Amino acid sequence: MDQAQSFAKPLHTAPFSKPPETATMYPSIHRVTHFLACIALACTATATTLAVAAAPVFPPDSTMAKIQKRGDITIGVHYDVPLFDQKNPLTGKLQGYEIDIANQLGRDLFGSDGHVKFIEAPGPVREQFILQHKADLILATYTITAARLKTVAFAGPIYEAKQAIVVKTDNKAFGKTIPDFAALNDHSVCVVSGSISNVLLLKVAPKAKIMALGNNPDCAKAVRQGRVEAFATDDALLIGFVNETPKEIRFVDNAGGDEQPYGVGVNKDSLDLCRWVNERLLDMSKDGFLDKSFGATVGTVIKRKPEPLKATDMKYCE
Repeated sequence: MDQAQSFAKPLHTAPFSKPPETATMYPSIHRVTHFLACIALACTATATTLAVAAAPVFPPDSTMAKIQKRGDITIGVHYDVPLFDQKNPLTGKLQGYEIDIANQLGRDLFGSDGHVKFIEAPGPVREQFILQHKADLILATYTITAARLKTVAFAGPIYEAKQAIVVKTDNKAFGKTIPDFAALNDHSVCVVSGSISNVLLLKVAPKAKIMALGNNPDCAKAVRQGRVEAFATDDALLIGFVNETPKEIRFVDNAGGDEQPYGVGVNKDSLDLCRWVNERLLDMSKDGFLDKSFGATVGTVIKRKPEPLKATDMKYCE
């Protein structure tokens, strides 16, 4: 594993200097006015410096320096995944656990808010957006897999998910738990095209009647409308949809499901950026930022608390 490197060097501001004392005991009104104006300007400048952290300095040829020169960092996210990254229908603002992380990365890189450019990155195009440099980072419930590591690098993990399903509340075919995904054979199941669930079902439940759609909300809607019996994807995503319509759909746990890590997708030609993100994620874990954000978002419906991040687990920047 590449150890996270510390790229940033602190910027130092000149200390506040007191104006020289005047030669006379009673200076003129003009001099008093000028002196007070100087004090006001100096105090204002000092307050501004303290309020906004200075942007870190990186080697000129680093990915981070190039992004800083551009003026914003482009991060691909979902717009439709409750608790993780979702556009609020009332305010139009993006919110969720991964949105919090993305905004904090922007602050860490530029020293202030307002430098994150969000673009929608649906599941099937996440790798494409990275490889074509349409996004600097992808933070979109992006599972780290051996197949994906052949084409993209990952910072993190930031969360450990598990495969499960949701069904209509009055469904009699499934109880509260299934032993594994093989139990979905001979049942109609919706998955997002190209997702981990899609690949897994084809492998372990070849007799399942699969409906592959373009996004998670459409699959949740298909279950509510009775067009399919179940919707299979990560537990955290499913519980978010159940939380929105608890009278219509219910969660079914997967006893045989393995935990699968979510990461931050990065282009393999930007491994310095990948290592920098790892460094920042470790800081967010140590200072409690990740715990606080998780508790206010995903943690409102999933009660298991994520483990603190360890540098030894961050081994996908390669």
